[in-house]
Amino acid sequence: MDEMFVEFFDAIDELSDNDELEGTSGMGLGLVIPKLKTDQEIAAHYSVPLPSLQQLKVDFPECPAAELSRFLARKSVSGDVSKATKLVAAYLEWRRGISKWPAAPSDLPNPFRFNGFARDGSRLLLLLPCSIDISFKPELYCQKLVRSLDVEVERSDLLRFTVLLDCRPHTALGYDAKPVWRLWTHISAMAKIFQAYFPERLQRFVIYPAGDLEMGAFRMFKGLLSTETVKRVRLLYSKLGYAAAAPPPELLEILDVSEIRRENKVFFTGLEADGSPC
Repeated sequence: MDEMFVEFFDAIDELSDNDELEGTSGMGLGLVIPKLKTDQEIAAHYSVPLPSLQQLKVDFPECPAAELSRFLARKSVSGDVSKATKLVAAYLEWRRGISKWPAAPSDLPNPFRFNGFARDGSRLLLLLPCSIDISFKPELYCQKLVRSLDVEVERSDLLRFTVLLDCRPHTALGYDAKPVWRLWTHISAMAKIFQAYFPERLQRFVIYPAGDLEMGAFRMFKGLLSTETVKRVRLLYSKLGYAAAAPPPELLEILDVSEIRRENKVFFTGLEADGSPC
């Protein structure tokens, strides 16, 4: 389990390179964040040089300014046009191949559940490991994630995601769940595709409910993780661990249940607006 734990957090280590956790785009719980329209506003939002963005727009006119800025903002790029150019070119080549992907198997489970917005304005994406069938290769889930993101998110917007990883087995709902630690190969593959082709989209990664074992493991390996990862990953404790009937009440610090889509509310049973168990 130790190797899988490190492999997983390595995969999300660069999901978002920017240290800043504020400034998300979206509307939720009455929070309205104005959309940025000019190149100067977008460059300032991502803390990248305006001339670099303008040069990339000349080289890649098919790409929105926000998308180009996200590649410039990557830690490995740091505003360098030549480095960003290589990444954007590879990204566009990859994107041209999406249309050639085979159709997803009709019985491929969907572990991705999109919802409304977190309290900070980031978009809520619920990830359900219990629905991952390991008889399907990680590549198929990666393709499903990409297709889902293309439907839910515009390349030109500034949206970030709060990813909620609900580790409970949900056997009462009919899922034939595997231990979540055995699914890291699939989850890590999805994290890597997100990292490579959707940079600067992660606001935070919330894992719950974490028991004593998981909390201890995280404390043990915390020193091996980057400062950025530690800032963005949050484990929510429950004494019962994965056996907890409800999500930890601390989840309500991040979201309001009214932002959960109706079809996904069953996974949040046990939470009330006031934070008390149902």
